[in-house]
Amino acid sequence: MEAWIAHLNARNTGKKQQTVIDFIRIVNESKISDEDIRARLSLKPGQRFDEVSMSDDLSEIFGLELFEEVSYRIIEEDEQTGVEVLAKRSESSHKYFRFTSL
Repeated sequence: MEAWIAHLNARNTGKKQQTVIDFIRIVNESKISDEDIRARLSLKPGQRFDEVSMSDDLSEIFGLELFEEVSYRIIEEDEQTGVEVLAKRSESSHKYFRFTSL
């Protein structure tokens, strides 16, 4: 069974690696601008999808400690293939800047 799962994962990764990306959509639930997030992505429209680079880019964005979740998915829309990046704001990120008097 494990060999079959490994085979399926390798097959799916191969398809992703060959995919040319037509567009990138940012689903941003934070105060950081979409362009700031987009600037941290090495993938650009017209390039082949690289899962390792995307993982590295999202790890860097998550490392800013401003997000609870940073993820992506490959989507098909109007006969085009895109990457949708979800950046979900961390509820705790703004607490570091909250001052109170005692």
